[in-house]
Amino acid sequence: LLSCIGTRVNQIIVDMIDGLNGITGLVSSIDVLVEEGLLEKEGSFIKFRHDSIMQAVHDFTPESNISRLHLDIGSKIIAQVTSFPSDNHDVYKDLVDEALIVAADQINLSREKKDSAVPRVEFSPKQCITFAKINLKSAHKAGPDIDRALRNLKFGLSFLRDASKTINYWKEHYNLSLSLSEEYAHAMFKGGDSSEIIECVNEIIDNARCLEDSCKAYEVLILALYSSGKKLMAVDQALTILRKLNYPFPSQVDRQLTTDAM
Repeated sequence: LLSCIGTRVNQIIVDMIDGLNGITGLVSSIDVLVEEGLLEKEGSFIKFRHDSIMQAVHDFTPESNISRLHLDIGSKIIAQVTSFPSDNHDVYKDLVDEALIVAADQINLSREKKDSAVPRVEFSPKQCITFAKINLKSAHKAGPDIDRALRNLKFGLSFLRDASKTINYWKEHYNLSLSLSEEYAHAMFKGGDSSEIIECVNEIIDNARCLEDSCKAYEVLILALYSSGKKLMAVDQALTILRKLNYPFPSQVDRQLTTDAM
């Protein structure tokens, strides 16, 4: 179980997954492994003494089992977090933040396949929506780690699309679609990845229910155009959206107009 999470894991996360798939006494088992020198404790964290030990354990487990373990670990953490008292949210904030990040990573890892012969883990539409929301929350908690945010948002959109294979997911889950797409476009711009920005922005503009819902997308588009050296196109785009918002700029600006505006 620990090898699925990584080289270092918070003791509280270990407590959360104790009992998973009938595996009990995880804490006492860890104490034995610490005595044997395979694991070590570092404050409130438990870590493998060497990365190679973790990798050896991970590689020894069949990929089909690994994918299922990732899913089970992530699902159990989500269930534990949602059981926390809502009136004490501030007390559990740091724990919830860390747990959601770990849960999102586990769910996403269950979706990745290295061996094409191993069947892909299938998710119900309800699971897909839950996991899309978890990835969105995890992206919000990524802070300055743009790569993590991008990964979460990309997986979030993937889960969202899988939940609505027969129906336009924008129609079925509009607010979630808008939030994930806006955040993804913004994260791509911040991370310097312009490969999908235009496509993502156009999707938002095409599906936005009102002009106000597309403003963030236009903002990212203008910033992306300007930063790529297409400054005139950026200005034209800015003037276009201002006109749509009923804030038209005059085509000619003279000294008197500037003075009046000031």
